[in-house]
Amino acid sequence: MSKPGYRISEVLEEVLREVARQFELKAAGRFTHSIGDAEMTPTQKLAVLMEEVGEVSRITLELEGLANDKHNGDLRTELIQVAACGVAWVACLDRLRDAEADEYGACTTCGDSTRHRASTGKRMCTLCQRNNHNF
Repeated sequence: MSKPGYRISEVLEEVLREVARQFELKAAGRFTHSIGDAEMTPTQKLAVLMEEVGEVSRITLELEGLANDKHNGDLRTELIQVAACGVAWVACLDRLRDAEADEYGACTTCGDSTRHRASTGKRMCTLCQRNNHNF
């Protein structure tokens, strides 16, 4: 039986290398966008992530003898790619949140600078706007 956390740091390092590889492939012209790009819409990012999850699904079905076609993929490699997509998307969300907080300042209701939205002209985050029914 392995210890909890065994090899997790090594796996996370591999995920970070995959994130870097995805950005390098974009820089080399292999992709027009990366899931970590702010220019991609959430729907486009979801499509990329689900494509990777689909690869995991196909390999899993193949391993259990339930697939009609052969993918010849590696489950571990595809799982690393799924994780890398998630990490890149979260990092993008954080960059956007930080840029928004820098531009608009903190919410005057809760003080949070992570969910701020300035469309009302007030410094009130989206959550406080919903709670106050100020859409």
